[in-house]
Amino acid sequence: MLSGQPFKYVLYVSVFSCLCGSFFASDRRFIMNGLNSTNVDLRFQQMDQTIQTLKTQVSTYDNVVLSMQSKVSHLESTVKRLSASDCPAIAFMTTLKNTLLHVQSGVQLKFDNVILNSGNAYNSFHGNFIAPRTGTYFFTYSITSTAHSWIRIKLLRNGIDVGHLINTDHDSYLKTTESVLVHLNQNDDVWLQTDDAQGPDSIGIMSGFHSLESHFAGFLLFCN
Repeated sequence: MLSGQPFKYVLYVSVFSCLCGSFFASDRRFIMNGLNSTNVDLRFQQMDQTIQTLKTQVSTYDNVVLSMQSKVSHLESTVKRLSASDCPAIAFMTTLKNTLLHVQSGVQLKFDNVILNSGNAYNSFHGNFIAPRTGTYFFTYSITSTAHSWIRIKLLRNGIDVGHLINTDHDSYLKTTESVLVHLNQNDDVWLQTDDAQGPDSIGIMSGFHSLESHFAGFLLFCN
């Protein structure tokens, strides 16, 4: 058992140790709490930055969507404009009201029974088609000639042959058809004309039943 001066020293050391232990424990908790608070603040700052980044990205995507919607609207308007005005629907179908008799060479044929004339490009009085737009056109014509006749029918563009058919001498009615694809410039003139008619006194071009035996027709495929 200790007594006197040594005991006092032991007591001092014990008290000092308790005080130091208590201080260090409290200080450690304070430091740890400080570190945890700092980490939480950093996490909140990071979350705020992430939110701001996401808001910026959303705003960017919104602008992209608006831009795409504007482009789609512009394309739709362009398609409607091209369909409605730049390349209109042009088509015609004509036949003969009456049979043409004593057909001569070098005569322009006038198909005067207009069945269809979308765009009004065909002139039934003169028998010619005037191209309203530059583009690629399809033309077809059928000729039924009387027996014992020989005739050639030419399709002319501004006076230049772009197609022809021949009905040779035959014992009965003969029907022949010609079809062509041709590029026309705006205001080009297209018509049918007889050529090399042999035996004109006996040559006739039939109108037929319901005026459908001989015809001249065409339409615009596309503009270019």
